[in-house]
Amino acid sequence: MTNQELFDECVGHVLRQGKPAISSGSPFCYYQTAQGNCCAVGGPLVKRGLYREEMEFNVITSGLFTKSDLCLDEGEILLRDALTAWGVKPDQIPLLKQIQVAHDEAAKSEPGQDVADDVFITVFKGKAHLVSIAFELNTLVFDTFNQGEPAC
Repeated sequence: MTNQELFDECVGHVLRQGKPAISSGSPFCYYQTAQGNCCAVGGPLVKRGLYREEMEFNVITSGLFTKSDLCLDEGEILLRDALTAWGVKPDQIPLLKQIQVAHDEAAKSEPGQDVADDVFITVFKGKAHLVSIAFELNTLVFDTFNQGEPAC
């Protein structure tokens, strides 16, 4: 999988879904919420049947691929194995992490309030655009998906 394919799949998922993967009133983003919404990384994992609830609250870092299994907890091992089965290579972790950060930062709102979906998408696109610049990727995916299409 190329960096462009990874970017397109993750960003395209979020744009199709049209909303963040947060639970109402919670300050945390999820790979998949109880309502079925998925984050930028969760969507492709769910689509492939690779998501496991034990992955929640485990952060994507290069340590998933460099540390011994003895130094990783069950959720981290499951996440690493799912990313590998998806076709993510260790050198793509910085890109994946930045896409995830774009989702999570766009989803932030005032404590106790949910961010409006249209505001989320606008902020997410801006942050994803910065990721595309940093990794020298195109943003044609922005024009491909309609907000609110079924995603997960």
